[in-house]
Amino acid sequence: MMFTDKERKIFKYHDGTKDVYADPLAMNRKLRALMAGNPEKVVAAYNGDDDIAADAAAEVFFPAIAEAFQVTRFNRLTGEGFVDEDLLKLWEMFQAWLLEKKNRAANSPTSSTPSELRGLPRFPGR
Repeated sequence: MMFTDKERKIFKYHDGTKDVYADPLAMNRKLRALMAGNPEKVVAAYNGDDDIAADAAAEVFFPAIAEAFQVTRFNRLTGEGFVDEDLLKLWEMFQAWLLEKKNRAANSPTSSTPSELRGLPRFPGR
């Protein structure tokens, strides 16, 4: 193995039934694709003051998170699955994890190359 478990940049989360793992670069790529190439714009609209634009952004934002992280959306017949609040928490956990990795890399004795930093957060959580 090239890296120790502590050095590996693999995001661990719970998918509703079990702990699973995600490659953060692939996750950011998937999120960009699901948000029409511009997650920053979707997040800004979601966080904005225009309620109509925020609602429209939420209709893109939450399904994108669910699909990218491969979690089940809320099912009104069974009451199971991720509600929007759960998806938002998952998003925030991922963003916090990315920021922690970025800060750790910035403070490490060896400098990071630009390609290592490419997948780090470029759009904030709410």
